[in-house]
Amino acid sequence: MHYVRVAKSVIRRADGKYLVFRCSEWPERPDRSLKPDLPGGAVELGESLEQGVSREVREESGIQIHPDDFLIGYANSFIYEDRDRQAVVRSVYFAEVENPEIALSYEHDRYWWVSLDEMLAMEWKPFYREAFEFMKQSELLK
Repeated sequence: MHYVRVAKSVIRRADGKYLVFRCSEWPERPDRSLKPDLPGGAVELGESLEQGVSREVREESGIQIHPDDFLIGYANSFIYEDRDRQAVVRSVYFAEVENPEIALSYEHDRYWWVSLDEMLAMEWKPFYREAFEFMKQSELLK
């Protein structure tokens, strides 16, 4: 069985706005193309989840956040039966930043700083909706 760890991050700016990306157009992944996304991605072998999310946030947005400054917000795991039995662990972290400059990678073509209500109104995958709801209940998102 192949094991994959994915770490994403909800980033809140000091003024209470949240960072939302839009995925670039990916013809091979229409389920992701031009959809809202959070910074983050696959955690590399030898990295902690916090190190992985820190690296991914830096690569995708240019924002430097120390691994110790991330708070775990939500996690789940599942097995893809149709993908050579891949075990996947997904985590969503939370971090606060002042007023960073954003430098998008090729993976995203736009970004917005939005209110929590605006973020929650977007078309998110069910996993993100579960994470946001849990993070609201635990008062990370406000």
